[in-house]
Amino acid sequence: MTDGLFEKPIKITEKYLQFYSAAQLRDFAERFCPPEEKFEFAFAEPVKSGAGEVYIPEGMLLNETRLENLDKFDAHNPKYRIRISSELLTMIAQTLRRVLLPYLQGRKADFMQILFSDIPGSSFAGIIQNALYNRLNNEKRMLTLWLLKIYEQDRDAFHHHARFSMYALSVAFVIQRRGSFTHRFCFQGGLVADINGVNTPLLEEPLFDRPASLKMDYAFRASEAAEKLGLDLIVVSGLRDHLNPPEDGAAEAAAPTPASFLDDEDDDEDEDVEDPEDAAEAEAQGRGAESPQSPGAIKKTGRAVQAILQITRFIMDAEKKKLDPELQLKNLIAGLAYYCERGALPAHYANPILAKCRSYGPVIRK
Repeated sequence: MTDGLFEKPIKITEKYLQFYSAAQLRDFAERFCPPEEKFEFAFAEPVKSGAGEVYIPEGMLLNETRLENLDKFDAHNPKYRIRISSELLTMIAQTLRRVLLPYLQGRKADFMQILFSDIPGSSFAGIIQNALYNRLNNEKRMLTLWLLKIYEQDRDAFHHHARFSMYALSVAFVIQRRGSFTHRFCFQGGLVADINGVNTPLLEEPLFDRPASLKMDYAFRASEAAEKLGLDLIVVSGLRDHLNPPEDGAAEAAAPTPASFLDDEDDDEDEDVEDPEDAAEAEAQGRGAESPQSPGAIKKTGRAVQAILQITRFIMDAEKKKLDPELQLKNLIAGLAYYCERGALPAHYANPILAKCRSYGPVIRK
């Protein structure tokens, strides 16, 4: 949905996308289908032309001519449903990737600019694409559909999730320029770290210094959501542990079930991208493997993901204080150094980040 144009947002379920007018469907097609490519939409239900007659049968591909003439059948079709297909999911993931990449550019006096200053943007495109959906990674369809829902129905929440994920990806790149899965896992963890904070005060309030019980519960619910979205166990455990979780796991029994990620299905009811991290990854996915690493490497990756999400959480919290941008940036860098010195943040992983803040050396030393 383009904000303000349509009365109802697009309904997004695991089986279909539902539109409430031909104009809304056409708007979606224009935004999500590149001009040089043909539509890959197939109707999940027949389109009626009046008196019960079928204008477009179920399963037929939508083409530009039919889309242009569809408005005159709105009176006979209160909704239009298109199937969730591999082609459609690929196109959605590609569009979301294009939407996410500009977040790396940051703003004036933005910590993102420091992290991203010497990293080529092209390094991120394949990682984001493969972290969402591609033809070799079908199990991530739920993550892509959930992100599409947020993008279409709540742009403010999407902005928050996007910024968290791109910070996590940037931090991962500063700490480890190459690694077969670390970057992807950090991006995915950043996307869903605040999935249960939407429409609550917690999305706008710093969490780092909050009571341990609150952080334990919040982190566990994020990890539970990640698991339901089909993410790797490394991401699940990294999220669970990134806010100082309980040692005895007591919070697990008390944690509420996350809200549904997609809309209820009841009525009101391309080309694959090669991940530049590791050429062997695509081959492993083709074999159906999720993490082609040794147990030792998996453990190391898990520690890195947890530490990077913890550092990213601290950065996101620091930005919630709404200070003057330059002062906020100085406080963030000084706070990062301070908490590393105290042992509250993993200094081994944060030191490469602090090394990029050389111009703020006096602030760090103070």
